[in-house]
Amino acid sequence: MASKSNVSVLERGVPAKMWTRLAATVALLLLWRGRTLLVRRALKWPPRLYGTVALALALGKVVLLVALLGSIGFDWRLFSKLFAAGGSCALLMHVVTTPFDVVRTKMQLDPERYPTPGSCLSRILVEDGPLMLLQGFGATAVGYFLHGGLKYAAYEQFRTLTMLLTRTPSGQSLSSLHFVVSATAAELIASTALCPLEAVRIRMVNDRGFAANLRQGLAKIWSEGMHSMYKGWMPLIVKQCPYTLAQFWSYEWLLALLRAHWIGQRFPLDAMLPLPLERRLSLIAGVLSGLVAAVASQPGDTILSRINKHRDKFLDSMAMEDSEAPGNLRAIDSSKLSHARSVDLSTLTTDRDHKLAEPSEISVETDRGLWVLPKLRFGGFSLRLVTRQWWSAIAQSWDRMWKIMKELGPRGLFIGFIPRCAQVVLLVSGQFFFYAEIKAFFGIPETLGRGATHRH
Repeated sequence: MASKSNVSVLERGVPAKMWTRLAATVALLLLWRGRTLLVRRALKWPPRLYGTVALALALGKVVLLVALLGSIGFDWRLFSKLFAAGGSCALLMHVVTTPFDVVRTKMQLDPERYPTPGSCLSRILVEDGPLMLLQGFGATAVGYFLHGGLKYAAYEQFRTLTMLLTRTPSGQSLSSLHFVVSATAAELIASTALCPLEAVRIRMVNDRGFAANLRQGLAKIWSEGMHSMYKGWMPLIVKQCPYTLAQFWSYEWLLALLRAHWIGQRFPLDAMLPLPLERRLSLIAGVLSGLVAAVASQPGDTILSRINKHRDKFLDSMAMEDSEAPGNLRAIDSSKLSHARSVDLSTLTTDRDHKLAEPSEISVETDRGLWVLPKLRFGGFSLRLVTRQWWSAIAQSWDRMWKIMKELGPRGLFIGFIPRCAQVVLLVSGQFFFYAEIKAFFGIPETLGRGATHRH
């Protein structure tokens, strides 16, 4: 039994220390956001120290985020084990299903050339050879290891926290709130890490000459800027959030239903069953939840493939001169940005004549007007400019999504559904099966479908 000092505040529920903990959490949050005037003014360093200061602040934010999550009972040791288990099972199953991925991506990108799964497979084998079925293998392996690790680990941690906050007893069925909050929060984190690698994979499948390997693909995507890396973030969220929600919700609900049938009403859901029976029930629930997840996420998957098909035309209008010194702002022709409503020229000008800002400063609009903030740079790029480009890419992806939906129609959104359905069923059932096995190897008790938590 764990000592009292090792149990989180949410479990102990000690009122005497609650205000202290709340104040510490708020202070950590404010420091992590860096919104105080003192921090803003302290950033006026000499230009030669911008990279060092920016790196120190980034590391400081990571430390503060770890402390912030730890203050509300987040278990980082357990998170690392769940990350390894989730990443390993996702990596294994996505490697096995890479050929399915290539076939359905080809069908989504060019439905006239590849109308059916059979014709698509035969044309790939004849024209490109068998190795084409493994195209994008590196991006798939690395991307979905990160994605799976973050998704499974974050889901279990958020699930435990929601149960503690709502005081849900262990061994009881969970409400919809637990699944929606936990799955959505976990997928937002995982998809942000996956998005650049998924863009590389789609480009490599669509154009075999795009890059020879993952390193070259990432270098090309990086050179094209944040717009190319995260233009598919919103479609990826539209695809992955329903996928993850349907995956975990249907799996836990079906597994709890199957376990209740075998256990009976007199015993709690987390009662032990013979191991072979446990694995059979998990496999049945995984196959059925895979069908639900495939249907829920198919429209977003088609949109994501279409939106990442070609190099972003917006990037050509934002061409910058790479020969300039790292400390200088790169000039952008404002006439080429007339169609990009989300681009804010105020970050590149300091007065009405649109003169370039000083190398060490960048203009920021606030409620009090226009003032100058030191520009933090890692070598040759501005953190603030990159952040604004990231938000710009996300805003523009909304317009692209609606255009693609109108162009394809409801039926067109389900292009390539048959190979993808086979892929997702194999993925989900296999992931849950191996996830339970790897967790058992790490000595982590199973909680999914049992209404249980990882309480110490």
